[in-house]
Amino acid sequence: MNLDSIFSVKNDRLSLLNEHSAVEFFRKLLWAEARRIGIELGKIHVSSAVHVSDGGVDATIDDAQVPTGSGIIQPGKTGYQIKS
Repeated sequence: MNLDSIFSVKNDRLSLLNEHSAVEFFRKLLWAEARRIGIELGKIHVSSAVHVSDGGVDATIDDAQVPTGSGIIQPGKTGYQIKS
């Protein structure tokens, strides 16, 4: 049984992303998940400055009020590191 849908993302497709398109893809992924679970988009911060020293944190979500296990967005403040 094939569970692929228009929302499926395959690893071989992800490997084609460069550093800028990987950040843009992850931003859109966070926005989609936030809309799905009712988080304000203003709580999501994704830096496009890929060559600026940021301590390894490329994206953050501030004070997410979500139930545990809601996917890639966890309760409270979450930081993400994006690798391409």
